Amino acid sequence: MTPAEGPTYNEDPRGRPHRRAPIKPKHGAPSPPAGRQAAPGGAVASGAAPVARGARARALKREGARPVMAEREREVLLTAAGLSKLELELEELKTTRRREVAERIKVAREFGDLSENSEYEAAKNEQAFVEGRILTLENLLRNARIVQDSEVDPHRVNLGTTVTLRDLEDGVMYEYTIVGSSEADPANNRISYQCPVGQAVFGQATGNTVEVRLPAGVAKYEIVALAR
Repeated sequence: MTPAEGPTYNEDPRGRPHRRAPIKPKHGAPSPPAGRQAAPGGAVASGAAPVARGARARALKREGARPVMAEREREVLLTAAGLSKLELELEELKTTRRREVAERIKVAREFGDLSENSEYEAAKNEQAFVEGRILTLENLLRNARIVQDSEVDPHRVNLGTTVTLRDLEDGVMYEYTIVGSSEADPANNRISYQCPVGQAVFGQATGNTVEVRLPAGVAKYEIVALAR
């Protein structure tokens, strides 16, 4: 090697152990994509984060969509009114309803043979429902987060927003109020932010067009107006 030449993989002018030459890929084996390194065994390693897939990824790619639902998978978004309603229901179940069911079971036991006691069976079924609902509400409240007005952009759809939509196919207008899943009441146009329409409009602004995947196909709506 002449002085002008640099060291090769098998030569080191300072006498250090020789560096091993890179392993050449087998004939016909594809080279790793740019920005990645070949890992032992032919696997491709990358420092990049895994790519989000599915509906959540598509939601995040929508213009103006907020990543709040993807970031907090277990979080339950509620309005202040919704939280108060759940707390009142839980208090009633744990005090009044629980006591009433226990009394029904006590009375039904006095009727005799429990194997043919329909009153006892009905009371036990009601008790199972009450206890199950208590567990559900406790879980909801444990993971609840109140959406404060101070953190809401009034120009974008969020919890508590009333949104007016125009069907781009037939021009029919619809009005919905976006609420938490436990507050939903479709009969009164209060829909969850987790339902198909709620997911499509959440985080969107007036004038935006959204697509909603429904059993009958894809519907397109224009957001006409927002109000709180």
